Amino acid sequence: MIDIGKQTININCPKCKSKVNINVKHVADQKLVKCICGQGI
Repeated sequence: MIDIGKQTININCPKCKSKVNINVKHVADQKLVKCICGQGI
């Protein structure tokens, strides 16, 4: 069975527009992920 929580998605940082890989579980848990520029997503 596929564990969807381990899947990642790419989003663009709202500040610097860099691509950020985010784990789907982090999205579901509403965890803060930081871009390399320091922006919290």
